[in-house]
Amino acid sequence: MSTTPQSLGEIELSYMSDAPRIGPAGASWLPYLGSGEGRVLGGTLRGRVRFSTFEDDLSGQPCLVSGVGRCALHVTAIVDTDDSAQVRIEALGYAVRAEGTRWQTTLGVRAASDDPRYAWLGGRSLSWLGEFDEASGTVRAGLFLAEDFNERE
Repeated sequence: MSTTPQSLGEIELSYMSDAPRIGPAGASWLPYLGSGEGRVLGGTLRGRVRFSTFEDDLSGQPCLVSGVGRCALHVTAIVDTDDSAQVRIEALGYAVRAEGTRWQTTLGVRAASDDPRYAWLGGRSLSWLGEFDEASGTVRAGLFLAEDFNERE
């Protein structure tokens, strides 16, 4: 029995005021928060990331404005891999204030690529477990293959 999902990489992101918005596959039902850049390191998915986030406290106000300690979160991203492929990521879930300016993030993820080397990501269940620090505008998260925690015989 396997109890640990396979790591696809560690995500490190930073919000940037002049970063272009990365639109979701469809319309996001959450208000736009911001965009930035970063990297995915250390796993089977490695490369430069461009991202945008959308969030709401589910009452129509951004969480950082309303002061509510939990919010719905939508992340859209494009990973330009180190081997010249492109992987699109859509992630939906929640952010919960941990303490001070730190938020814990838990998201379900869909990934897709037109490159045959990354076609195996399509239709797989992925998870994002991380932390956002609103004071520094940085995100650190693990991206995991989490479709089945149990090996079957």
